[in-house]
Amino acid sequence: MDKAIFASALALAAPVASAQIVLCESDSQRTRYCDVDTRGGVRLVKQHSRAPCIEGRTWGYDRRGVWVSAGCRAEFERDAGRHAYRGNGYESPYVDRVRCESVDQRVERCPIPGGRGGARIDIDEQLSRAPCRFGSSWGYDRRAIWVADGCRAEFLVRR
Repeated sequence: MDKAIFASALALAAPVASAQIVLCESDSQRTRYCDVDTRGGVRLVKQHSRAPCIEGRTWGYDRRGVWVSAGCRAEFERDAGRHAYRGNGYESPYVDRVRCESVDQRVERCPIPGGRGGARIDIDEQLSRAPCRFGSSWGYDRRAIWVADGCRAEFLVRR
């Protein structure tokens, strides 16, 4: 009986894998590093600033963590499947690039190459001053990426 209780307690105490979400903020237009384990890659999940958060320009990551600059403030999440380390950089599994632009605040749909479900879409470069926020000003379904409210961006499609 005691062994069964101990085994049950041990099972309940086992660590549960969870997403690591970190708020990283550039204050006074300065570059700031935030401590994040980036071995599996990182993705922006929610932008908090009016200043654009554009991967490679105003935010990025390396082995030291996530960095933000020029007023970018956002929540970032470890992304175990996006990139793998290769040498000093990362190897990307993305295979297609799609440019999609909301003109005059209208909703625009841009076909996903191949048009099959199961693709993973991420912003590679935000082109607009208007924020591109997943779920509100951009998103995707099985066939297309959609943008709205002035969001303009280059998207990467991973199969």
